[in-house]
Amino acid sequence: MLQTDPISTARVLQSAGRIDEARRLYRRILETDADQLDALIELGTAEIAAGRLADADTLLTRAHAAAPQDSRLIGLHRQLGLALYYGNFWTEAQPWLERAADLAAWDNEIAMARARCRPRDYLDTETYDPLQQRTLKRYSPREAGSYVYTIDIVGTCNLRCPTCPVGNSPAAERPKGFMPVDVFERILGKISRESPVARAGDMAL
Repeated sequence: MLQTDPISTARVLQSAGRIDEARRLYRRILETDADQLDALIELGTAEIAAGRLADADTLLTRAHAAAPQDSRLIGLHRQLGLALYYGNFWTEAQPWLERAADLAAWDNEIAMARARCRPRDYLDTETYDPLQQRTLKRYSPREAGSYVYTIDIVGTCNLRCPTCPVGNSPAAERPKGFMPVDVFERILGKISRESPVARAGDMAL
């Protein structure tokens, strides 16, 4: 009777569309050998397809650390980078997008995503001031001693502002109309109870 290795078996299962079985087998392989490169890459790729981006990032980061020049990872830089970017995981997306951009400088979608993911200069801990001709340090932000709360009491609008989900996101299931008074009062009560700087009487109606 012919014996097949677990990686080959998992690949056959994956090709046959039996993804969950393949994933379980890849994980069993990694329980035995945490650095098994084929399992890391194959399972990482399957996790991207399943939308399990945190798992995919963990697995493929380990694969990249073990074999950064592996040809199978080249296409995954773009695939995982954009998946993380569009999932709003910009910090995790950045290293993948940087590598993808190095491999395909002509890729406009990658260039746009990478530019948006990169931290802005004004967030750096140090910055050079040309007027003073010296480097200035920025300290970590501190919590303010007071808060300003904004409560949107209207769930509809006749405008179509690009960044607003109220009128410009047909997939969003948001209530329309005005907020009931009792809901507004409960929100004020929650702020009064939980705000770290709220004082008695501050939230009086």
